[in-house]
Formats: sequence, structure tokens, C-alpha cells
Amino acid sequence: MSSESGSGPVRIGLVGCGGISRAHARGLRALGPEWAKVVLCCDLDPDRARLRAEELDAEAFTTDWDEVFDHPEIEAVDLCLPHHLHAEAAIAAAQAGKHILIEKPLARTLEEADRILNAVQRSGVLLMVAFVERFEADHQRAKELLDAGAIGRPMLVRVDHNQNLLLPPDSWIRSAELLGGGALASAGCHRLDLLRWWLGEVDSVFAWTLHEPSRMEGGDRSGSDVALPLGGDRELCDQLDVLRSTLAQTLLDRGHQGIAPQLRRTPASPERPGRNGTNRDRSARPVR
Repeated sequence: MSSESGSGPVRIGLVGCGGISRAHARGLRALGPEWAKVVLCCDLDPDRARLRAEELDAEAFTTDWDEVFDHPEIEAVDLCLPHHLHAEAAIAAAQAGKHILIEKPLARTLEEADRILNAVQRSGVLLMVAFVERFEADHQRAKELLDAGAIGRPMLVRVDHNQNLLLPPDSWIRSAELLGGGALASAGCHRLDLLRWWLGEVDSVFAWTLHEPSRMEGGDRSGSDVALPLGGDRELCDQLDVLRSTLAQTLLDRGHQGIAPQLRRTPASPERPGRNGTNRDRSARPVR
């Protein structure tokens, strides 16, 4: 996407200046001013909005997202909001003629997602959900190997997302209503997106979830077996366990001609300790 004027950077409004916006801010800075210019930063907390505006050299900050959507110079908005606000904000942005980058998941429910898509189609704007993992080098290499038939017909793909979330008591993520589900919907959607991208649309799903109400109202440990109708016997497993101590993305890709090399192991970090205060590095775990 380039500026609608045909020259100069895309002029952006950042809506939501909480935790995930830090990652978006890094991306915007990496693009540089020749590609992206943040005009307004918006958050209900004026201090957070001001700090993000200073970090991104934005022209101003506000606590009212209508100021962003109504701003005549803003071409696109970056929505970094709690899930229960996605539909309202995205529809308002589309109606204002702004292109949209929205954090995953798109919405809490199918009905909300349909409303967003209808608004986008009526307005003729671009919409992108921030499924960023498609752009990671290891995942793109996995796609290349699969498309090239390097292991033959895929028989088994397993992707893990293990993350120990340390949430304050009043976090919106603890609420099933505000989050729109549990760990599988919130973080597991990255894994499901990768599976669909690598191997095609889903034919059927079996899922399970466990609840620990002291952590979150939605399921905090979840998993799913996902079957895709691509011929032959196939099982695809998307396992999620947010109580593990590391953010480990383990790819096993087994085909009828062999097993692809493991592409990524992310060891534990000091910021993500185990429940006993130690880091459990799964990087040395053998592949069977």
C-alpha cells in the first residue's frame, strides 16, 4: 500500500496505545518516515497516547477515536484494541473511508466479523488482520518446502504456542466476554492461520479446553485437532497450553516421503519464567 496521493508516506492513525501497540510501533519505526507517518495516536489513557505519540513523532494525540477516523489527512488506521472494541472501531473506520490494519482475532464472534466485512466491502477500503507470522522467515521457508513437495504429501503438522501470561487482576484478557473466548481464540488463531496458509481450508475441527478461573474466564489451556480435505490420511494438531513457561513454536512436518527439519525453537527468556521461577528451555527437546 502506498499513499493515495501517489507519493510520500502513508498517513496513519494509531488507535490503542497499550501493550501490543509497542510491537506495532517498532514496525512503524522500522518502515521509516518515507513509508509511514503517524499523524495521531489515540488511547483512553492520555498519558499512554502522549507517550506513544512522542515515540513515533506523531503530530498529536487524542483520547477520542472519532478524531482519528474523521481526520481528513489520515489514510489508514492501525487498531490495537481489546477484542470487544474491534467491531465498533473497524466499522467506524471503514465508514470513514480509512484502510484498516486490525489486531487478531478479527472479532469475537462470526456475527461481528460479518458486520466488519460488510462495512469494508461497502466502503471499498482495504482490511488486513495482523497475522504477522506468515511473514516470519522460518514460516515462509516452511511454505516453500510444502509447496515444492519437499516431503511429499503432508501427513502430520503440529504447531505449539506455549506462553505463561502474567496478567494483572483487572486485565480485560481475564474476561471471557471481552476477550471473546480463551487462549485458543486469542493466541491459537495464529496457529490456525498458519495451518490454513500452509495446507488449505479446514474440513472439520475437534477442540478441547480447560478452565482455571483464577487466570481467565475463558479456556486457558486449549487444543484442537484440525482435519483438512487435501487427500489421503492426515492429522493436523494445533496444541495450545498457556501454562507452559516458554513461547515455543514447534513445527513437525511429516510427509509420506520424510520429515522436514525443525525450523524454529525459541528458548525461554528471563521475561517468561516458569511457574517455579526457573526457565525451562525446550530447545533441546528431541524430535520424534
